[in-house]
Amino acid sequence: VIPQNTFQLDFVRPDLCMMRLLARSLILWDSMEASLQWVQEQVPAFIHSLLRGGLEPTAQSEAGGRSDDVDWLLVLQAEA
Repeated sequence: VIPQNTFQLDFVRPDLCMMRLLARSLILWDSMEASLQWVQEQVPAFIHSLLRGGLEPTAQSEAGGRSDDVDWLLVLQAEA
């Protein structure tokens, strides 16, 4: 199974994740397309949200202080 959240992603080696994706694509050979859109559709949604900056920590909190005390890994795992 291809990881569907950041917590699961921590338990899969990157090379095995790539092999799983490649195997799924080879099995579903007829649905493959030579387009950027198809490649982007193969990336799990949670990675797209991270790349878009969905949970990026802000430099300043609302109180005007630093937000360094926020554990962003814990926040991502809680959403999983």
